[in-house]
Amino acid sequence: MLETELPDRVRDWNAQLGDLTWSTVDWMTHQSSLNGERARIDADARCRAVIALEDPGVYNWLDPGGNRQRAIMLRWTEASSGPPPSLRTVRLDSLCDALPRDTPMVDAMEWEKSLRQRRTAFQMRRRW
Repeated sequence: MLETELPDRVRDWNAQLGDLTWSTVDWMTHQSSLNGERARIDADARCRAVIALEDPGVYNWLDPGGNRQRAIMLRWTEASSGPPPSLRTVRLDSLCDALPRDTPMVDAMEWEKSLRQRRTAFQMRRRW
């Protein structure tokens, strides 16, 4: 699980998974990144993202696309600080105990809807 505070002021931020050569995971079919617009922030003002090979049912799931070894990058743009992130290993069967009670959960239908929205947003981007 990746966990971080957010800066008091930040224009934009993101967390993303890549392979060990920094190539991105296929983010059209895997939620391999989160940003200030897509992530859900917990009531304690921290962002928690679960990195797991299988769907943990958590909204902030970072999907490594079937690969066990990944690089993680966090980026803050025009931020008042750069809070240090933390990583910890949590067994999937203990995940609910490690997350705040208000952590947004999603079922398979909601997850597919979220991925559809992600694909649509990508297709609507202006590219040169």
